[in-house]
Amino acid sequence: MANGTIHKLGTLYVANVKKARPTKPWYDTNGSAPSTGNLLYYGSDAIEIKDTDSNDAYKLQWVEVNDGSDKILICDRNLLCNITWDRLNALGFCGAKGSGKKITIDGQQYELFMLTGGKDGNAQSETTASNEWDKYIGNLGKFSGLPTPQSQDLQNNSSSANFTTAHNKIWNWAGCYSWCQNTITNGNSYRASRGRTGARCWGHYYSDGYNGGLGWRPALRVLNAAPKITPASKNFGDLNKPINIDYAINDSDGDKFNISVKIDGTQKESYQSQSSGSFSLVLSKYWSALSIGSHTVAITATDTKNAATTVTYTFTKKNGPAAAPMIISPANGERRDGDFYVEFNIGADSEGDTQTLKVQMSGNSGFSNSKEFTSLEKYVGGQWVSAASASNEDVGTKFRIKVTGASGEVYLRVVSTDSGSLSEARSSAVHIRIGTILDVQAHPQETADRTQKMVVLLDLVADDKVTKEIWVANNANDASPAWETYTPDSAGNHTFQNTAKTAEKWAVAARVKITANDSTGEIALRAIGMGVL
Repeated sequence: MANGTIHKLGTLYVANVKKARPTKPWYDTNGSAPSTGNLLYYGSDAIEIKDTDSNDAYKLQWVEVNDGSDKILICDRNLLCNITWDRLNALGFCGAKGSGKKITIDGQQYELFMLTGGKDGNAQSETTASNEWDKYIGNLGKFSGLPTPQSQDLQNNSSSANFTTAHNKIWNWAGCYSWCQNTITNGNSYRASRGRTGARCWGHYYSDGYNGGLGWRPALRVLNAAPKITPASKNFGDLNKPINIDYAINDSDGDKFNISVKIDGTQKESYQSQSSGSFSLVLSKYWSALSIGSHTVAITATDTKNAATTVTYTFTKKNGPAAAPMIISPANGERRDGDFYVEFNIGADSEGDTQTLKVQMSGNSGFSNSKEFTSLEKYVGGQWVSAASASNEDVGTKFRIKVTGASGEVYLRVVSTDSGSLSEARSSAVHIRIGTILDVQAHPQETADRTQKMVVLLDLVADDKVTKEIWVANNANDASPAWETYTPDSAGNHTFQNTAKTAEKWAVAARVKITANDSTGEIALRAIGMGVL
């Protein structure tokens, strides 16, 4: 915000009853006002400024002035009239800036004070302000953003034109003096007053005197606010694994602040010179050292003016599962024979519990109707040895479990169960295909005579990572056919070398072998075509 900004803040209560902001802040007509004012005529009741009401009519209005390190809010009008200075003083409302009354509005602390107004009439003609009224409202302080009185504002006479000037529309001085907090030169029983007939008009009145044309205009100095931490103190309940406690800190004054994080009274983290923003306590850093049971995290933010806020977050640590295992082999999409090993690493267990491990295999990703394999081996000293369980000392060591009887496409995962909580931790699933070699032989096709040449055509779905081998025979009815490696010439024909048979009739056949190698895609041999010459 900046000088001249209007803030709608707080609500006036008299005798514990909220009062609307006066829209005509003068009493009666005072001889020159355009209409009868509605400034509240005070009796002798309690006066308070409380939190801001939701109804705009009850919101007080303040003009912002930034004077060095002080952020000041001066009420843009009198709120009451016919109230003595002594009564205001008894309520604590006449203190000087720096020694005023502390009040709280909407959770923010302010110092309620009264402007000084000069000791005599010379104040209204000064060019360098000796008092706060002329410095701020008269703008002798030359604050950018604040209006400066013009000729009509300085006439010091009861003129209806006073009520319509740009300066008066901001400060509403016309028609009513405002009490100031200082005594005057010629009498301790008098207090200065300003306004009514001019923006810088000076007057004075008995401190115990009542006057309908003299009222109370409060001023606030914004006090340093402690940083605010959200969420507020809360209980996270039972935790069987560490979480991140996310929190935000905001300093409404824009101050830097230090952050202290304690767990069970012991400081764990301390950040220096931070700005408003979001932060996170990563409990996994400290989880293994925390005992099973209740714990308290205390976070304190202290700003450069030593204002501090502390929130506490509580939780109860329960024994939880280990971190999830991670499958090393096979990789997702690979092919394996029907019997193979699943190799993996275990995750650490925060409580140091031992872990039993198993591999689950299923034909679906939901692992319904899954088979389980538990024959655990650990890689130690360059060889695989049998193991019953694993511990935190084995983190980083390879384990394996053998899977048998697999076919088609299967899903695999490794499941760890810790001995403390008996809770499961599961690895990410791996989807693989079973079968690395496709070996197919066509049925023998009888021929009238010995076939001399043959052509083979394959309807094969596979990528270029596979290798294929083809053998052909022209005596396929024999108990042991003379298989020849299919070697087609430029015309695509294979010339047989075999000239003998033991069976009654000649017959041709082809045998095809497809090896997957690194192929992870579909491999399908839809048909084998044979032609003879």
